[in-house]
Amino acid sequence: PDTVECLSNLALCQLLAGRAHAGAETARRALALDPADAITRNVLRRCEDVAAGRRAAPASLAALERGG
Repeated sequence: PDTVECLSNLALCQLLAGRAHAGAETARRALALDPADAITRNVLRRCEDVAAGRRAAPASLAALERGG
């Protein structure tokens, strides 16, 4: 994928699959294309928080939307 939207969605899928480090890398690739994309910035922050152990990995998209 070579669009911000596709890369951001891939990063989110990686996060939900328990691959927070990969999700963060993918989100950074997306932000290289559009540094102002707020959704991708949020995805990156969540991936980094999970990867660093500051936050638990979300069990589902619904849990992620609830802030879990």
